[in-house]
Amino acid sequence: MIKGRKGWICEECGEKLSSTSGNLTLVSDPAPSLLAAVTIADEPKTLKDGQYTIVEVLGQGAMGVVYRAIDRNLDRIVSIKGMNPDLVESESFEKRFEKEAKAIARLNHPSVIQIYDFFREGNRCYIVMEYFKSESLLEFVKSIQDGSPYDFTPIFLKILDALDAIHKRGLVHRDLKPENLIVEGDSR
Repeated sequence: MIKGRKGWICEECGEKLSSTSGNLTLVSDPAPSLLAAVTIADEPKTLKDGQYTIVEVLGQGAMGVVYRAIDRNLDRIVSIKGMNPDLVESESFEKRFEKEAKAIARLNHPSVIQIYDFFREGNRCYIVMEYFKSESLLEFVKSIQDGSPYDFTPIFLKILDALDAIHKRGLVHRDLKPENLIVEGDSR
């Protein structure tokens, strides 16, 4: 566990912890103080000396915020994951964030998102990665009409193949859930 500005946070999953009678216990609502709505007005407009222009916030979780941005040097759209500022006080968490970026950048697999850059700016760390205009596996499943048959085998085989590649590198995906799996039209 690590100490954030708003209390103790689980270092493994990023969930907020609370203290009850001297023992730390997990709060039933995951990291409510960290999951407050983020507006683009609260966030930086550009990063890395103007190389990246933030367009919108795509999502937020206990670990950080993900933005859609424009890479001005390469004229392409990218996703940028910014480490949650509440976690910045933990050097071990920052090192883990950087280690995650470097480990994924070494992977070359069609079902694993590509990492383009890692940098620190101000009191935050950022990972720049491939952008997909797509939906999560959870959204995809919800979009299928009730009772409609659908063969998920190709999607699950690609997920298993990607996990196999990750595990062969000695890595573990610490937050594997339908919301974190991206499904493209070709079920990449």
